[in-house]
Amino acid sequence: INLPPPERIDFIRIYNIAGELVAELNDGNMELANINNDYRSHAAVWNGRTRNGRKAASGIYISVIKSTDEAKPRTGKFGVVK
Repeated sequence: INLPPPERIDFIRIYNIAGELVAELNDGNMELANINNDYRSHAAVWNGRTRNGRKAASGIYISVIKSTDEAKPRTGKFGVVK
């Protein structure tokens, strides 16, 4: 998923395949990184921990990215493998 510029991201929510909220990244805990030193390409970094601090289980997760300049959130899927 292409991320909007960092200053436009409201939050990134991560859900498990059952639809349960696993983690939420926002201004207070979101780490963004440039990809290939390109100022237009960014990646959000999730530490793999749930909201209660436990390591997330292996499996498929769904990301929901809400930005200030888009009415509809972006969604995507990714896997966690231990």
